[in-house]
Amino acid sequence: MSDRQRKSALRSVVPWLLPALIIVFWHITTTTGIMAGNILPQPLQVARTFVDLLKDGELARNVGISAQRAVTGFLIGGFIDFALGLFNGGSICRS
Repeated sequence: MSDRQRKSALRSVVPWLLPALIIVFWHITTTTGIMAGNILPQPLQVARTFVDLLKDGELARNVGISAQRAVTGFLIGGFIDFALGLFNGGSICRS
């Protein structure tokens, strides 16, 4: 393996080190009891719950509802901002 290939391999691995270390630290602290399970569940429990919610469609349904709320809020805020901008731009300022 040449020096260039090693550098390329290292560059592709480095961005994954911090997330991997965080997950390892999370796993160790929750399995040893340092962090209570009701405060932060174990990573495997989170993954299992994710898969279960994905399988029964509840996750997709909830993400859709959240996206709808975000878009609605964005449209309401945009309309208010547009109206205030028109009002501000149309007002006559005297100095």
